[in-house]
Formats: sequence, C-alpha cells, structure tokens
Amino acid sequence: MRKLLQKLARTAAGVHIVSQSRPGLELGADMSHRLPAVQVDVAFDVGGNHGQSAALFRQWFPRAVIHSFEPLPDTYAVLQQALASDRLARAHNLALGAESGSVAMTQEVSSDLARVTAPNDPTNGSTVTAERTTLDRFCREADIEHINLLKIDTEGHDLYVLEGARAMLAGNRIDVVQVEAGMNPLNTNHVHLKEFLQLLEPLGYFLFGVYEQVPEFPTGAPQLRRADLAFVSQQAIAANTALYAPAGKYAFGVLRVAVFD
Repeated sequence: MRKLLQKLARTAAGVHIVSQSRPGLELGADMSHRLPAVQVDVAFDVGGNHGQSAALFRQWFPRAVIHSFEPLPDTYAVLQQALASDRLARAHNLALGAESGSVAMTQEVSSDLARVTAPNDPTNGSTVTAERTTLDRFCREADIEHINLLKIDTEGHDLYVLEGARAMLAGNRIDVVQVEAGMNPLNTNHVHLKEFLQLLEPLGYFLFGVYEQVPEFPTGAPQLRRADLAFVSQQAIAANTALYAPAGKYAFGVLRVAVFD
C-alpha cells in the first residue's frame, strides 16, 4: 500500500518522495537527504586510528578524496595498510591542533583512546612525540580550498583542532563539521557541547544532527555522557535552501515528503 501511495504521489506535479531512515542514525544518509547540494569531494578524518571512519566515508562518498590524520607511528602504520588499496585516500602521520610543532601524545593500551598529553595527565600507557600542524596551515600547503566534511575524534582535544581551523571556518569553507562532545558537566574527558556552540555559532555554523549518543556507562547514570555532533555552515544551508525556493512569485517549489523506515 505504501509503495502504491508513493507512486501516486510521484505522478502529482511538484511532489517527490524521499525514502530514508530516521534522522540522527547516520550522518552520511542525513547529508544525502537533507544536504543534496553538498557534493562531498573532500573529507577530512582527524583521528584516523585504523581507518574505520575512512572506510565508512568511502561507502557514503565513493568519489571523495579522503585525508586521514593519525599521529601515533604504530597506529599510522595500520592506517596506511588499511588505505593502501584506496587510490583516493591519503594517510598523514600528523596531529592537528591549535598550533604547529611537536607534541607529546599519550599512547594507551587501546589505540582509539590515544590523546595529546595534558599536564599531570594520568596514563596507563606510554608517551610518544608526534608532529602537529594546524588545519589552516595544512590546507594552505596542500592547496585545499574547501572541505565538505570534517570529522574530528581526538579524545577531548577536538576544540583545539577547530581553533587551528579558524580561517577555513570563518570563510565557511567547511560544509559540515562533526565533533565528539561531552553532554554533561560531569564528563571531563570531552569538550562540553556549549563550548562548541560558543565557537561555531558566531562563525556561522549551526547544529545539524546528533549521533552516537552514549549514556554515563561508568556509573550507570541515565544522562547522556557524550555524543557526536554535526554542524552545518550557513553557506551550505543557503545552497540547499535555494534548491527548493520558488523561482518567482507564482512558481511552484518541489515538495519533498520523507517516508521513514
């Protein structure tokens, strides 16, 4: 019955049926359905680890050039191997932050928990030195004018990466930014949501979606501990809004009707 209704709707002038999962389940799907004007040609994966996000990006965006950043030498070697068969993927043995120069990294037993070492930082692993640059400087040197998707997962240092990307952000030259945010003040391992809002909203970035919601598993408390937040630029908002804006006073726009699975 639903397919019949969709077919009938398609025959009506100006109606287009979009079948999709509920928003907030997968960023790639949400970008495809809600940001069709954003063609992902360049994606940055900051905190590349073993290439998990890069593999997901390749599923979502088959034609994108993917730059994946991993500062730890051993983990970087695994990342290189994972991306070896992908001719459009680039692995970089670098950390991104608010400034350039060498930086101490805490290398935990689990590689996905590695982070920049803070003063008096308790650690269960070893400390290694890594090379660090800013996103703005990397883009200048690599002649990258625009990033369609910037994903950051740096175990509590996501805000520093954004600080080093202020020129790109100020110019709205990044379409979508995904960060890992703390969702309550008891979580001191991640940057709180409000700090991302304070940085990004004045630069013209607004909340697009909330993903990977994780409760307070250490204590069993019911409140959210962290989540992945996606922000979209005003430029991308305007481009996608224009797709459905009437061309004139008496023009008819396209009505998109989402059917959720």
